Amino acid sequence: MQGMKEVIKLFENNNAKLRGIRNIIFTTDRLSLNDEEKTSPYRIREWRKNNWHNHEGKAIKNSDLLDKIDKTRKKIADSTFCSIKIIYRRSKFNKTPDKLAKEGKKQPIVKTNIALKGIKIGRRKYDGIEVDYEHLEKEKEYVVCVFKKDPVRDQWEIWVEVCEDKILGQKFKIYSEDSSEIENKLHRHHEYKIRIKTVYAHHVTIYETIEEIKNKEDVL
Repeated sequence: MQGMKEVIKLFENNNAKLRGIRNIIFTTDRLSLNDEEKTSPYRIREWRKNNWHNHEGKAIKNSDLLDKIDKTRKKIADSTFCSIKIIYRRSKFNKTPDKLAKEGKKQPIVKTNIALKGIKIGRRKYDGIEVDYEHLEKEKEYVVCVFKKDPVRDQWEIWVEVCEDKILGQKFKIYSEDSSEIENKLHRHHEYKIRIKTVYAHHVTIYETIEEIKNKEDVL
């Protein structure tokens, strides 16, 4: 955002010299903007009309940031008469921070939680990748362990990892409306038997009939 604001100042102070520029490209290594679709003005306009939810009813993460970016981009375009594009690119100058970040993700979290803008993160039992959501079955029961809860506008994004089945250790996202009982029933570090209600491209919804697993014998 600061870089975009500096461009506005640059054109205000050097308008005559920069008159021939027709295209401006901003690059970012911020992971929350790593999908070009997220910064598409057409997609943002659609989400804004839908109160920052997508066509599946899923709340859009980082909506405040995307809203500010889009409005700043329009201001730059109106003042410079340029085409504005935003792209994600991992900087080759960030090899050391990238390496440390990857190593840090593998380490267990000593504290039971991290308080950051409502996000609740817990220690993972496994280190599996995100599941291919096509492999999750509607109406099937899974035993999962909760490790992250993240409020997203009027919903909750709840990360769990599978504790049994052929996709053992893999993680997936559950979306729950803030008004539902699901978020209150799912606690970090606890294992539960859940049943899939709906499978989407990048998340699932579950039924509110949740059974906590006190020990492994409860699964049998």
